[in-house]
Amino acid sequence: MQAMVIDPLWESWRTSASDRGQKIKSIILDDAWWDKVQYLLRFTEPILTMIRAFDTDMPCLGEVYENIDSMLEKIREIIKANDNDPFETFYHQVKDIVTERWNKMTTPLHLLAYALHPKYYHSKILSLPGRTAPNKDSEVVQGYKTALRKIYRDVGIAMEVRAEFGAFVQSTGIFSDPLAIDDRGNIDPITWWGFHGGDSTHLSTLATRLLSQVASSSSAERNWSTYGFIHSVKRNRLGAAKAEDLVYVHSNLRLLSHSNPEYKKGPSRMWDVEPEISDLNMTLNAMTHLNLLEDVTPPVQLFDAASNIPSPPTSIHDVELQYAEYEDVDPFEDI
Repeated sequence: MQAMVIDPLWESWRTSASDRGQKIKSIILDDAWWDKVQYLLRFTEPILTMIRAFDTDMPCLGEVYENIDSMLEKIREIIKANDNDPFETFYHQVKDIVTERWNKMTTPLHLLAYALHPKYYHSKILSLPGRTAPNKDSEVVQGYKTALRKIYRDVGIAMEVRAEFGAFVQSTGIFSDPLAIDDRGNIDPITWWGFHGGDSTHLSTLATRLLSQVASSSSAERNWSTYGFIHSVKRNRLGAAKAEDLVYVHSNLRLLSHSNPEYKKGPSRMWDVEPEISDLNMTLNAMTHLNLLEDVTPPVQLFDAASNIPSPPTSIHDVELQYAEYEDVDPFEDI
């Protein structure tokens, strides 16, 4: 932007000499303004990081509450490190905004899932400064009590669940096994409950169901977004069955990519977090990088005219064209 306003072409712009143009130029060239921009990006980064971390179809409901607290602490440290702001006033303004939003979206299930996450009872977590077990946090206790009352209306079953929950948080009874205690911080919570919670009939079932849940509905809503850019205004002559087949192919290629190690690292890491794009070739490029299209057998195969041997598609574009041939419609034709 700075190169733009000092370029000779900027001076040829008719608005550059006006008060508005001069003000834009002075702001862009002002180092103090850029310091404010950097500061804004620094203390909003934890918020964006937290949102993106839970905008996924991976099980993570039990970690939402903890990450909200961690996010606020990171924001606090960033604001406190900035000498130009009155710390207490500005931090509490930001905290009030985040807390207000959290109170609107949180439910007792978030707190119950957090309380049933084995990791937060492990010694390496509790040894950190300021950390306490979930069952010693009054807000969490109130939340999981409310959730359990709503889930278990039968008095007898509710008493059994409370007894199992007490044994879990105190590491007594079936949960006193040293291996179970050590594994709390070393394996994922669903595996832990499956391996160590078998005898706690009600609690292990509840924990597995809760901790298997995603934290956002966006992963389900993406299915509608996928359908939207396959069957759009410009491609509105695709039959309903063929459009559903294309959504099926695209969605399953996306799920297939999750099993590839490069989905969690590398240039295509979490490539489908924001897949609501109008250009399918962008999605194709990510899949091609993950080598997903090499071993995929489509429902309808293309044929090589010379050898008459079926060949696999090289792109999603090819898969769509296969279905379009049976509809006698070019799905990429502007209508």
